[in-house]
Amino acid sequence: MKKIAFSLILFLLLPRLALAEEVWTLNDALNAIYNAPELKLLQAQLDSAESRLKQAQSLFTTPRLTGNLGYSRGESTGVYGTTTIDQPSATLSLTYNLSEDSPAGTSLLSARLSYYKARNNYINGLRNLRLKITKQFFDAFFAQRQLSIAEKSLALAEKQFKIAQDQFSKRTITESSLLDAQLALKGSQLSYESAKNNLKIALLTLFNTLGTPYREVVLKEDVSYKQVEISLEELIKEALENNLDIKNTQYSLMEAERNYRDATKSNITLGLSGTYSVNGQNLKVGIDNQNYQLSLSYSFPLKDSSGSSSPDWTIAFTVSTPIIDGGSRNESIKQAILALDQAKITLENTKKTVEITVRQYYNAVIQAMANIEKAQLNLQQKELLVKNQEIRFNLGLITQLDLESARIQKEQALLELDKAISDYNIALMQLNIVLGKE
Repeated sequence: MKKIAFSLILFLLLPRLALAEEVWTLNDALNAIYNAPELKLLQAQLDSAESRLKQAQSLFTTPRLTGNLGYSRGESTGVYGTTTIDQPSATLSLTYNLSEDSPAGTSLLSARLSYYKARNNYINGLRNLRLKITKQFFDAFFAQRQLSIAEKSLALAEKQFKIAQDQFSKRTITESSLLDAQLALKGSQLSYESAKNNLKIALLTLFNTLGTPYREVVLKEDVSYKQVEISLEELIKEALENNLDIKNTQYSLMEAERNYRDATKSNITLGLSGTYSVNGQNLKVGIDNQNYQLSLSYSFPLKDSSGSSSPDWTIAFTVSTPIIDGGSRNESIKQAILALDQAKITLENTKKTVEITVRQYYNAVIQAMANIEKAQLNLQQKELLVKNQEIRFNLGLITQLDLESARIQKEQALLELDKAISDYNIALMQLNIVLGKE
């Protein structure tokens, strides 16, 4: 008896389990964004820029210590005769950057600005990908609802065609009316098939963007509308201050300015150095105004030295300048000027492009608001139509099919309103991305 009861329960539950479907909301789709190939590529670019920055920081801030082993063998002739030199030695060299005006500092600045730009590109890419996924989600969501309406319209057309066939067989309608019903059915069938294909394509597009294998899901989301007061002048001002593309071109301008400063700085090198030697041990110290680098070198013999126990020391100040460079300095300055001019032009063009984009998205928001008002009026009209048809149906003036047709029109009007609201929300998202915010 227990086995029979269990089998009966299982039999009743199986259809429900088979019909159970995975439900996805917009948050579910957005939470899967980190598997998207587009975002992984942006992350890889950001990681690469961060690695280059860390390398540049290490080269600039960390003292460089190197060791050398050497062996000298030879003869030295002096007042007291010839001396044989047979001496292994070791040398420790230390270099340390003192200022970001050094070449290492230039490399550090370049790596830092490249990292900032890569980070902004990642943020922008993430925001645009969220926008893309949101649009694709609602495309699939509305395609799913359109398929439901097409299904109901097809069922209604099939009923109407059967009634028309009945009426034609009874000679109450003409063959032309029958053909009209048949054409309406054919149109509903085509709309239904088109709606199915559109839903499949929309879901495939969404899953491809997410980098996730395709599967059948049911999409559910509340479409809400909250009107936002916006001022075009304030939007343009905010975009010019916070837009990430503008910030990236500003970083490029900073790099071009630094390269121009390096190219045009004085090529006269002022150096200060000193040496100290005793018992075969040598200490050398040097610094100059081009590399801004402190150099220390200490060498010592690895076996007893016959060198003088009296200390020797020197201090030297040097001035050097290139006499013939083949015109390379002039070419470097020319290239730096061209790069600086190009960076300035790019920045101005980027600002103009951003301003135009803000105006376009502002107009899109205003147009979307007008479309929402229009769709609301259309829905009100269809709701009124349904009420009137319900009254007429209760009075026996129309058939059930006429009432179903009115309800389908109302459902289509509600779908158009939700589409208009979605367009408005997406236009706001696009505007916010240009403004440099979520």
